[in-house]
Amino acid sequence: PPRSTLFPYTTLFRSEFGPGLLGFYAVFDAATGKEIGGPRISSDLSPDGRWVAVREGDSTVRVIDVDTGNEISRLNQEDIVTAVTFSPDCRWVATASVDNTTRLFEAATGREISDLPSGATLVAFSPVGRLVATASAVLGSNHTAVRVFQVIAANERAPLKWTGHDGAFSPDARWFASGDGRLARVFDVSA
Repeated sequence: PPRSTLFPYTTLFRSEFGPGLLGFYAVFDAATGKEIGGPRISSDLSPDGRWVAVREGDSTVRVIDVDTGNEISRLNQEDIVTAVTFSPDCRWVATASVDNTTRLFEAATGREISDLPSGATLVAFSPVGRLVATASAVLGSNHTAVRVFQVIAANERAPLKWTGHDGAFSPDARWFASGDGRLARVFDVSA
């Protein structure tokens, strides 16, 4: 059944339909009921509520202004994008792809900042935005562990000895918790 979510700080809501990762959604203006764009594969709303990063089922992510519907930037991977997320300060967007890379872009310009050797189905920034973690449930990916990178230097911290496909940082970014559908583990990523 369809599921709807109201985006915080906006008059937008998202209605989801379809199965799991292959599900689609549409974004509507809650005041008018007008659909903003057509059905999409997935998205992430910027923490300040100004922009939405839209993954359209191919190698492209569009950053769109939620007030005007105008495209701010276009982010390109080499293959199908599997995950997208904004950094906490809205400066960066991370995209992951089945081409076994995670790329970091400037949200406002679309300029690529880093190309990390890690395909993923989850990309998560630390609360301050200095670290980015990737995790994957993609078969055939080079991703055999949850991985944590420094955003600017793109240096990988030691790979976590874990094959989780979900996760999140603690508020102080010292810990990263990850689950695999059966178990969860917590790792110290402060070093």
